[in-house]
Amino acid sequence: WKIYKKYHHKNYTTAGEEKERLGKFIDNLKLIIQANTNFEKGLKSFNLQLNQYGDMNLEEFRAKLTGLNSDAQEENAPAEVHARARRFLMDSIAKKIDKEIRKKINKTLSGKKKRPGGSGSYSSGGSYSSGGSYSSGELFPSGGSYSRNTLRKLSTTRATSRLSKGAVDYRQYMQPIENQGRCGSCYAFAVTSAIEGTFKFKKNEDIKLSKQQLVDCSPSSGCSGGTLGQTFNYIKERGG
Repeated sequence: WKIYKKYHHKNYTTAGEEKERLGKFIDNLKLIIQANTNFEKGLKSFNLQLNQYGDMNLEEFRAKLTGLNSDAQEENAPAEVHARARRFLMDSIAKKIDKEIRKKINKTLSGKKKRPGGSGSYSSGGSYSSGGSYSSGELFPSGGSYSRNTLRKLSTTRATSRLSKGAVDYRQYMQPIENQGRCGSCYAFAVTSAIEGTFKFKKNEDIKLSKQQLVDCSPSSGCSGGTLGQTFNYIKERGG
């Protein structure tokens, strides 16, 4: 605890505040130890480390640092902009999935019989929701959601050899994770990451886009949040 406070320059005004922060620090440390134990056992695809937010709980973190607003709040944004933002990267990646795997998924899903009552649920090891997503343990043991239209599965695993057949590991297309600081600008980071990754995927070129321009110039609320559709539309209107 002393090392953590010194390293991250933590100073608390009262003994009561430090006691509260220490409790949250211990909770986070337990979570990190458990996650890293599972990582070493090969049960998780990632490990965790303490950072400057280690003395905050999830609710505090979300309140202070998340700035993504719902696209439903964009009354003037075209519906097609919202749809494009959601499938911007997904449609391109879906094309990389092997055709035979897609045929197998189609065949498996089409062979599932609907349960009585018309609820939209399927049996035989898979499930279907009204939104059109499937999970099928018999095809992909690690589970996941599959769109009826794109039939995709995105997975990040510890080793490529552990990827399920037909899965796509797109880490090679993405830039390193960045720290947005004390600004609710996650929408700007998400949009630029999607475009950078898609550009790398299609043209095999690394580009770096400005998050600051989106925070300052797009029709968002700056560090108080923004929406994906609104931000994508801002880029499109300027020739992006």
